Order: sequence, then C-alpha cells, then structure tokens
Amino acid sequence: MPPGGDEDSSADSQKCSVRARTGKKIPPDRIAPEEYESAVLQVLEGGHGFTEVQLVNEVRSVLGYSRTGAALEESINAAIDGLLARKLIGKGSVGIQKRD
Repeated sequence: MPPGGDEDSSADSQKCSVRARTGKKIPPDRIAPEEYESAVLQVLEGGHGFTEVQLVNEVRSVLGYSRTGAALEESINAAIDGLLARKLIGKGSVGIQKRD
C-alpha cells in the first residue's frame, strides 16, 4: 500500500457527492461504493451515534430510497464495514459514530 493510502481513500469518500435518487428507479448496484461511504459519513457528521439499523435507514433516506431492499442494505453495510475497517468510523456505547 502506498504511504497515506488510508488517507487517500477517506479523502475520496469525503469528496464524492451524494445524490438523491428519489423517483429515479436506479438500482443500488449502480451506485459507486465511494458514494455509499460519503452518504454514511454525511449522516454521521452531526456527531450522533446510530445503531447499525438506524444508520442504514438514514443512509437509505439520504440516497432517496423509500425502502431498504436486500441489495441496498448489503451495499450500505459494505460501506459501513469498510469505514469501520479503515477506522474512519467506530462503534461505541452510543452507537456508530464518525471518528475525529
């Protein structure tokens, strides 16, 4: 891994704009992983902690979906897992939060 690889990937997630797909019928697999990660980070910007279920629902809403189907839930959970693995977010007693 090149020096700063983790920083570059977090910067990519933070630079990626999140677009709402309300009424567009775009399947979840057509959304870039970076956009899912950006949506997770956007939801966590306020400093609140969320359970994983709450976080998935919040991200789903930001992306403009009214329901969380299996494919959407899987994609959002993959983004959460990736951010947890890179330690950009963490789990604690108040739920999942963005790390400083």
